Amino acid sequence: ARHVGRALAGIPAFVDDVVVVDDASEDGTAAVARSVGDLRVEVVRHARNRGVGAAIATGYLHAFARGAEGAAVMAGDAQMDPDD
Repeated sequence: ARHVGRALAGIPAFVDDVVVVDDASEDGTAAVARSVGDLRVEVVRHARNRGVGAAIATGYLHAFARGAEGAAVMAGDAQMDPDD
């Protein structure tokens, strides 16, 4: 939760949709992601922790269900450069 807002703020304008998968965290990650106020952001929350692989799969499923033609994975800890 400490970094997801900063990670989302750095998403380039050419990105049409962002799916944030909260893997049943207890630190308020979903609330922080929703509070960013970016209309491109959809927050999906797992009811129980399923692990990083399941979180990535959930993100892909939601992105392609929304009509995405391509997708990229970015961790929510703000250690990746969104421009990459």
